[in-house]
Order: sequence, then C-alpha cells, then structure tokens
Amino acid sequence: IWIVPSLVLVYLYIMWTSRKKGRHHLYGVVALLVLPVLILGAFTHILTELNKEHYGVPACIEIETPEFKSAYGGLLRIRSNHWRRFYPVVKDVREKAYAVSPTFRRLKIYLDGSIGKKWMDTYHMTDLPAAFFIWVFRDSVAKAGYYQNGSKALDFYSRMGKEIDQACADGRLDCRMRITSLVPTWHKEYNKLLFPTFISVFNRIIHFDGFSAKTDGMISRGSRKNIQIYSAVTREKIVTSRRDALRATPEYYLHLNKEKTRILQDIGKSYQKIVPVLFWAALVTLLGLLFFSWKRRHLCFFTILAMAALGGITAITFILALLDITSYSEIGRAMHTAFPLVLFFIVTVCIDVLIHLFPITTEVDNGQVITEC
Repeated sequence: IWIVPSLVLVYLYIMWTSRKKGRHHLYGVVALLVLPVLILGAFTHILTELNKEHYGVPACIEIETPEFKSAYGGLLRIRSNHWRRFYPVVKDVREKAYAVSPTFRRLKIYLDGSIGKKWMDTYHMTDLPAAFFIWVFRDSVAKAGYYQNGSKALDFYSRMGKEIDQACADGRLDCRMRITSLVPTWHKEYNKLLFPTFISVFNRIIHFDGFSAKTDGMISRGSRKNIQIYSAVTREKIVTSRRDALRATPEYYLHLNKEKTRILQDIGKSYQKIVPVLFWAALVTLLGLLFFSWKRRHLCFFTILAMAALGGITAITFILALLDITSYSEIGRAMHTAFPLVLFFIVTVCIDVLIHLFPITTEVDNGQVITEC
C-alpha cells in the first residue's frame, strides 16, 4: 500500500506532460499506464479464483476475507481496563469474548491453554502480544478442527464476528467503533510517541540499521516437516537444524562461506557509513532542484521520480512507526523494504543533477530551441 502515493505522483506527471502532445497521444499513454494495473488485477483475480476452487477461500490469504476481519476486528474493538502496549487482545478481553461468543469459546482450551501457553513459554511472555497473537489465534482455530477446508474456517470466523458484534450492539460488551479490522487500537497515550518514533525509524532506515550478514552459530529451528515445507515454498537453501551435521561440514566449504559472509558484511558496513551522507546530500540537492524547477516553472521527470522515491521512504517509515508503537518493536526485517528505495532516491537525484547540468536541446522547424529534461 505504501507504493500507491508514489505511483500516483508519477502517473499524474506523465499524463500532465502528455496532454501537451495531443489527445490521441494522451489516450495512448493512459492505456500504457493502466496496462500494468490491469495485469496485476488479472493475476490477483486468477489467484483468488484458484484459491476459491481448491481451498474454498475467495482471497489470496484468508486474513484478507471479510469473515476473518469480522472475527479478528471484533476482538480488537472490545475495551479493556488493563490494556497494555503491544498486547491488542489481553486476557480480560478474551474472557469477555468467551462469555458472549459460543463460537469463540471453543478456542479457549487452545488459545488460553496448550497452544497459547506454548507460545508464551517459548518467548517468556505472560500474555499473548501482537507479534504472534494472530498466529496463536489461527493455530487454535486449526486445532479446533475448522481448517479442514476454507469454507469451514470462514464460516467459523463469520459466526464469531457476528456474535461479538451483536454483544457490542446490545450492550453486553463495551466496544469501540470498528475503524479497522487488523490494526491494533490507537490509544491517546500513543500520540506523544508518534513523532519521535517516526524520526527514529527514518534514521534507522537511512543508516541501514540492523543489517548483518553474520550467521555464526545459527541453525534452523522447527520440525523436519516444517523445514522441508519452508524450503519447498521459498526455494531457499536452508541451514541445517543439526549442530552435529554443521560440525561435519568440510573445512573448505566453511571457509568459503565465511569469506562470502565477510565480504557481504564489509559491503554492508560501507553502506552504513556512506549512504547516510549521500542521502542527506541528495535531499538538500533535491530541494535545490525543486527551487530551480519552480523558477523555471518546469519539473523534470527524474525530479518527480526522486520525489516519488522519497515519498515511498516516508510512507514505509510511517507504517513501521505505527507498528513500532502499537504492535512490536522488532521491525528490522520489515525495514529491508526501504533500503533499495534509499539507494534509488540517491541515484535518481544524481541523474537529475546530470540532466540539469547537461540538458538535451531540440531544434524544431521554426528554429526554436527546446530544452528537455
């Protein structure tokens, strides 16, 4: 979703500049711009239909369905006097939901029993935080036997959501308005955290914070079946889950891997030192280019691209700041999405500078010289 504003900016610029070349040219450009959207929509629709045919779920994943959002969003809207940051569905909320929803009550022996306790013990928690509550919830639904097929799961979520909503409507539960169905509730106490968290996340992104190529001592965790499934789905080469097998690896192979890791780590460290300086220089340069463009009353395409990249970085930062405040602070992996955008922004500004320094000029029939970006 973060990329939509950036794409809209680029699309509007292309259509605005194309209108000067005539209506037919504009129609052709619009058709080309719409084509990728149609292709994406077509593939999404095909995937949705395939899931509906094979699994009974008319969506790319079941958490996107109205039924799941009804159930999960119902839990999020129940008020608690004991709310805690990072814990969107605390124990007293679950107890209130059990009391009014016979469907949800069927999960109690799993959600607040064997499955929930296993997750909490694994991560040394006293309750179920946002970081894994949704997984515990879905695991419990599966354990209760409702994931035998998609239709059965969606029927469970639909009934649960209706029961909670009805309890909210008739006053048996004290509930908030349903503003969102997947994002934890925003509390007024979070307001003071928004700006400093945004600045902190933005700074971490441009510094490539959290990057590390080191895998020393790391092994895969999980059952053999799960590891095989993960390897088959991701097509990744998985590190062994057995330390004895790791020790049996030939020395030459270990040395080769260490050298690859060292080189990658050195590159990453260089990025962490150089990229922040280049980013701030590019940002100052972009402001200068915008002022120059305003004086000329003309924007270059690469200026728009740089603004779109910066907008994308800002959008990702805002989303991650919300996650950091409401759900969990371990956002290192999620920040990786923004790293290529930072580099793209720097490169785009550099190209824009070169184009301004060495503009392309075209002489038309009447002898007029036109400078293009």
